[in-house]
Amino acid sequence: MNNFIAGNGQPMSYADQMFYNTFSMQPSNVKGLYNETVDYNRRYLWHMLYSVYDFTLPKKSPTQAKWQMNWFRFLTFHVGSFAVIYTREHGWTPQYFGVEKIGIHYQPTEIIVASPFFKSDKRGIVGLNCELVHPMDDWIGLTDLINDYAVKLSQIDKGINIFEMNSNLSYMFETDDKKVADEIKEAYDQAYKGKPLVVLNKNIVNGKSPTLMFPMDNSYTTIQRMEAKQYITSEFLTRIGINNANLRKKERMISDEVNQNNDETMSICGTIMKNLKEGFEEVNKISDLGLSVRYNFEKKQGEVSTYDSKDRPLKQ
Repeated sequence: MNNFIAGNGQPMSYADQMFYNTFSMQPSNVKGLYNETVDYNRRYLWHMLYSVYDFTLPKKSPTQAKWQMNWFRFLTFHVGSFAVIYTREHGWTPQYFGVEKIGIHYQPTEIIVASPFFKSDKRGIVGLNCELVHPMDDWIGLTDLINDYAVKLSQIDKGINIFEMNSNLSYMFETDDKKVADEIKEAYDQAYKGKPLVVLNKNIVNGKSPTLMFPMDNSYTTIQRMEAKQYITSEFLTRIGINNANLRKKERMISDEVNQNNDETMSICGTIMKNLKEGFEEVNKISDLGLSVRYNFEKKQGEVSTYDSKDRPLKQ
């Protein structure tokens, strides 16, 4: 029986897992479009998350294959859990796994690993020839966090592009003739591309004054959107554990506010670090691989950036 761990930490069959993934999604009308801009933001948000942790992985030896860092990060942060199992072909290796048996606390005790690079499926007994590592208690990766912020940043990017496009020509024309409408669209396209002077036949607009669609003095401006983007990015950095300046704080921060920010940055990454270290300790007991992890950024209480969002020294 190939089982998985659900979002509430309970083992599920493959069919149940697919049902859970399909019907537990939020309504599409409240989610941002998954488009190229979202993929762009998602890619760089993942790398921000990767930068928090510095892993020491096994190197190649006569009895041990080298572990690839990108594969290891994918299993750790995208998948959310993996098995370190011994194989004759590759030594100890990190892999996807299915749950065969669970214990009284609903944690896996026996697993199965399948791979096209194995001669046959590998079965593991936790604590004997395999161990399991999971950064979050629910055994699920951080894709939901990354997607949430990627969509938010994408929506702001879209707003900036639309605003800048309409700053060239933000008027609405009335017409009941498709041919005339096409000519107006062509003129709009030329203006959007930056043509300095676009000429229209007076008969096209038929003497009517165009309607201003986006009053530029009342719109949510590019500068405001860029500031919002900074706030969202700052919130994301706080979530994943990277200290950053409070962009809304104009004067010097007091020590209590600094400590509050430090506590907030440690809320998620502290759990991840604890779980990773515990998992690596169990792996090292049965394998002697020497797995380890540390923060790339030293964590100090009371430490905060001394610059504001515009790289100006904060007032002392």
